[in-house]
Amino acid sequence: MQTEDPDSFEVRPAHRRIGTYLIGIFVMGIAASVLVFTMAMQGMGWPPAILGGKPQASTAFSENTAVWLYVSPNSKTYYTSIGGNYDTLLAPWRKYLENVKPKNRELTEITDLRTLQYGVLVLPSAAALSMAERQEILAFRDRGGSVLATWATGTRGPAGEWTGWEFLEKLGAAKFTGEIPKEAEIGHLVLSGESPVSFNQSAGKRIWLGNNAERALRFKGTGIGGRFLNWSRTPDPERIDEGAVLYAEAGPQAGRSVIFGFAESSWEQQPTDIHNLVTDSLSWLKHRPNIVKAAWPNGRKAAHLLEMDTEQSFPNALLLAKMMRDTDYKGAFYVLTSSGLEYPDVLKSLNRDFEVAYHGDIHVSFKGQTPEVQAQRISNMQSQMQSVIPDTGAITGFRAPNEGYDKTTEIALQKAGLRHHLSDTHDADTRLPFFAPIEGTDIVSGLMVLPRTQRDDINLLTSFREAPKLAQAMADDFNLTRDTGALGVFSVHSQNLGEGQLLNTAMPGYLSYLNSQKNAVWLATPSAINAWWRDRERFRLVVRMEGPRTEFDVAVGGKLPVNGASLILMLPRKGVIPNITGVKPNMPMPKITLLDEFRASVVFDTLAPGNYFYQVGF
Repeated sequence: MQTEDPDSFEVRPAHRRIGTYLIGIFVMGIAASVLVFTMAMQGMGWPPAILGGKPQASTAFSENTAVWLYVSPNSKTYYTSIGGNYDTLLAPWRKYLENVKPKNRELTEITDLRTLQYGVLVLPSAAALSMAERQEILAFRDRGGSVLATWATGTRGPAGEWTGWEFLEKLGAAKFTGEIPKEAEIGHLVLSGESPVSFNQSAGKRIWLGNNAERALRFKGTGIGGRFLNWSRTPDPERIDEGAVLYAEAGPQAGRSVIFGFAESSWEQQPTDIHNLVTDSLSWLKHRPNIVKAAWPNGRKAAHLLEMDTEQSFPNALLLAKMMRDTDYKGAFYVLTSSGLEYPDVLKSLNRDFEVAYHGDIHVSFKGQTPEVQAQRISNMQSQMQSVIPDTGAITGFRAPNEGYDKTTEIALQKAGLRHHLSDTHDADTRLPFFAPIEGTDIVSGLMVLPRTQRDDINLLTSFREAPKLAQAMADDFNLTRDTGALGVFSVHSQNLGEGQLLNTAMPGYLSYLNSQKNAVWLATPSAINAWWRDRERFRLVVRMEGPRTEFDVAVGGKLPVNGASLILMLPRKGVIPNITGVKPNMPMPKITLLDEFRASVVFDTLAPGNYFYQVGF
């Protein structure tokens, strides 16, 4: 009988049937499976882990997005005691939160905050707060919660007694400076473009707040998302650094805060626009890393154009041209062609070094004239220009004399091959370029409108009679353009720039100041602005935020590349530099630069037509 071999595989104990070499195969099999899974998930956008480093995405805040509407019993009692109804101020919030639905609820017991670490607490004009309420709110903020407070929150005690602005100032890192007088006529809220709390709003967006019993409040703070200005958006020297919408982050582990210097009674004037502002503000308070397409290329915060209406005293244009050459500034000259015919050598000189455009044939408004007359006048000015400058192919801009034009003018300009025109301040609800609404046109054939957004020399010279004050007013207008992310168009007239004239004295200093700001503000010609905004239309962005993961896709349409395409990324934490990686191989990588504590610019040097896919980590 055959003896059983103790080393035979069939009869070995289970723990002896697996050779050591098979353990290695088993481990390698698992590792291979993990590798395949990881590669597949990365292909779908999951961020890779970094050994010994920080995680690729912030998870704590994106998963806690609840909004808590605090209905303060003390504030309710206070409003009743003065003949008011707190529910009137609560109603706009209830309507808004009902529309956005999930994860929102009301709190009436301040101690409920103790169970919450994250999320956003809304204090709707909660004027009367007890010491206990204040302490609980600040404790919630200090441990990571965010707070949005409106109007005079916390300025009174539980019995309605005045307590001052200390709570609101501490909450929002802001300094109260006063109320907006009713007679001040600055009842418009003007928003900054691409700010952390108004990132989906166009620069210079104007919202009428009305004349309400609750006077709007003035604050100073480092983070300003909106300002109180008049209809023409003219900066008031006394309020140049004040804000109507302020934002702050208390510290590395603490939450964020936003203050609206106006009450909910203002919402009914333009509710949709206010709701958009609220949505952006709440998103920032939730620490969401929002990404938007930038208004300007190469990470610039704003754009600026200085142009001259070159008409009477035509040779004075040479004085401005010399100032521009001395400061290496490229502006533009909009030429009244009948005057240009009288000074052909001056016109040729301007055309050699600067951009030249049309200012009409004669200094008479186009507005109200028949289509036939307007078309003939446009043909006349083109012929007159061509008689001095034979190659007019690059001259595609127009500015109506006396800013007098209408829909008929825009249609005639478009048909004549013009590609942009400088409009008056009335045409634009924002301070950004836009396409004239002409049926049958597209981004190739459409007429671009560049709104004049700053006070022109005529406006300024009626108010300022001393060169230093005039120069400061010019700088104030420019600074507002820069700080709101807008297009600044400053128009001057040739007749006001003669030797010894006030504008001539102030202009060199202004040009020097512009030059000092060129790293932040794009000092552009009108044709460059026109070309960029057409390219910008071809540059598309799609953002996806799923839990801790943020992805974005960009696409370039057409047949030509887009240069300097830029995005603005709202940071989930102050000063955190994002990490951007391609989801697919060989994606062109952008340059990332912090614009300020809460925003980063994402700039692509050049993008050929096609589709590109990225993920963002922090």
